[in-house]
Amino acid sequence: MNDRFRNSLERNMRRQELIRRISNQPTNRRLKNAAITLLLLGALMLMCTMIWLTDLSLTAIYWIRGCTGVLAIIAVIISAVYLYRVNTEAERQRESIRK
Repeated sequence: MNDRFRNSLERNMRRQELIRRISNQPTNRRLKNAAITLLLLGALMLMCTMIWLTDLSLTAIYWIRGCTGVLAIIAVIISAVYLYRVNTEAERQRESIRK
């Protein structure tokens, strides 16, 4: 049982290192940073509406919330592209190691 646990732990460590190496490639890093930036920008826009709720018109509040929703959708799409790129490359490299 101890050997199975050790083998499983080593396998997971190798997989994590592979994914870390792939996700630190420049293109993947840019995708990750873009998604995080969009989410932070959306959160900032929502916090601005909370702070100036009484000073903004209803149209401005709806417009800001709509833009925040669009930013969130774009961030989810970018995150999905990032995850797809990292996982397909990791699987491709794992398959080439197995052969």
